[in-house]
Amino acid sequence: MFSLTLTGVFVATALTYIIVFRGVHARIDGFSIVYEFNAPDYSWGWIFGGIYAASVVLPTIISSISKMWWLGAANIILYTFSKIYFTERVISVWCFFAALTSILMLWIIILEKKKGKPEQVKPVIDFYDFNYK
Repeated sequence: MFSLTLTGVFVATALTYIIVFRGVHARIDGFSIVYEFNAPDYSWGWIFGGIYAASVVLPTIISSISKMWWLGAANIILYTFSKIYFTERVISVWCFFAALTSILMLWIIILEKKKGKPEQVKPVIDFYDFNYK
């Protein structure tokens, strides 16, 4: 799992470098936003897209939470669909689909809580559990 974290950090660092030092332009095209990166060779976009997808999807596929693979499968299908049919608008379309899959994640969390496994779905910070003195 740590290697996937490093992979995600690598992609985030590379994209941050491109945004800060090379620049990015956004324009409206139809009902989507097209982001144009001033990268030297944008054929790397498919490679970064694959690495990004792996670092986002693989943890959900190998998760110990039983239904989390549904989220991974939905992400694989929707990201692939976005990449194939909306190549120029993949970031905008993928963000829309990711917002929809967050509903699926909420449903999985609710199911896990009903199972009585709160230790697997416990939030990092529980704002209702602070002891104020």
